Amino acid sequence: MADPRATTVIYMARATLAGFRDRAIAAGLDPATPAIAVQSATRPDEARVRATIATLPERLAELPKGGPVLVMLGRALGEALSEAAVSAERRRA
Repeated sequence: MADPRATTVIYMARATLAGFRDRAIAAGLDPATPAIAVQSATRPDEARVRATIATLPERLAELPKGGPVLVMLGRALGEALSEAAVSAERRRA
């Protein structure tokens, strides 16, 4: 749960993410671990929230009500999100 090398995926996490976060941080997970929640993944109404695992449970309220929520967390997401931001910036330039 707190392995810094692992990427963790939690399905249907809207109601349970705060408890998972608390247990994972207590077990040694860095609160700054990058995380993303994706609602209705691969569908036209897909919505995402990016944050750290410390703040993501509260930020889930930003997603529309209903629809399945998939949460991914781990260092790999931080690297991927950073690369995506750089790529998006290059496309705008």
